[in-house]
Amino acid sequence: MKQERRSFDAAYKLQVMKMIQEQGLTMSQVYQELKSGKTAVAAISLRNRSFRSQHPADYTIANQFRAGWLPA
Repeated sequence: MKQERRSFDAAYKLQVMKMIQEQGLTMSQVYQELKSGKTAVAAISLRNRSFRSQHPADYTIANQFRAGWLPA
């Protein structure tokens, strides 16, 4: 039986980003604390790193949402 794919809202994505950036937690610590999947946290973190490498001068969580890198 195929498992339904979950989606995460902007508040969840923002929480993940803040935990990694501001609190300095690892991805492993984040998904364990949120009781989330490894893949979801890894995907959000990967998008963050990609945005940061392409837009180093414009790097903030708010700008990532505005640019559509962390969609709502």
